[in-house]
Amino acid sequence: MPDIPENQPAPQQLNYASPQTYRMEVVAQFPDETEAHMAAAKLESEGIGVEIKTKMLTPLYGMENSNGAVLAVHSDNVPQAIALLEQTPARRYLIRPSAQPENQ
Repeated sequence: MPDIPENQPAPQQLNYASPQTYRMEVVAQFPDETEAHMAAAKLESEGIGVEIKTKMLTPLYGMENSNGAVLAVHSDNVPQAIALLEQTPARRYLIRPSAQPENQ
């Protein structure tokens, strides 16, 4: 790398986050992938990044496919994400480890 003159600031280095540099935590578990995407859209509109992980269940004994999904956010955003989703119909799918599940 060439020497930088003293009167110029050093060039900025880009910080690319890899999966090892941050931790995602699941905040909700949905029985339907569509509902997970609607909740994700709400969080993303508020500036919270999300990951949706789909659970594909194969048909068993003539039952139709059942698709479930979990919604994960950066561990620093968990309280904000839960607070936002508590104001939506997605509140019944929130995962609250320290609380009892909400009655449907």
